[in-house]
Amino acid sequence: MKVKFILLFICFLVLGACLNEDKIQKMENYHPTKIVIERKGKLQSITHQPPAEYQVDTMEMVTSIYESLLNLKVVPKDAIIHCPADFGISYDLAFYEDGNQLFTANVEAGGCRYVQFQEKEAYQSTDSFWKLMKEATGMTESQLWGTPGSF
Repeated sequence: MKVKFILLFICFLVLGACLNEDKIQKMENYHPTKIVIERKGKLQSITHQPPAEYQVDTMEMVTSIYESLLNLKVVPKDAIIHCPADFGISYDLAFYEDGNQLFTANVEAGGCRYVQFQEKEAYQSTDSFWKLMKEATGMTESQLWGTPGSF
């Protein structure tokens, strides 16, 4: 009985790894040409500054942001992480290829600054990703994260 359980468990692990790899491979096959970034949160709805929407259509910037997302690491489900303050700002990134939406990602600007795709798996953002977001939006780091007093 124990052997059957162990074999079944190993099969589930292998299947799960294959399914996750399929998602990543599918994303790797995209060739986005535009990103629409929508800034969300209560603070945004009150101040309206910085702007709520940005369009990125320079191929170099689109490719850089897209590739930075492909390199993010999954947050382990059993991880215990203590996150810093969260001021309620997040970003929805919609990726397009020739006018057709490919996928979306939601990025938390505060707290743990996780990135989630449609599959709802959390990924840990990186400093290089946030540097690209600063370049794409023209915001300062404080504005990007929604730090009080940055508007």
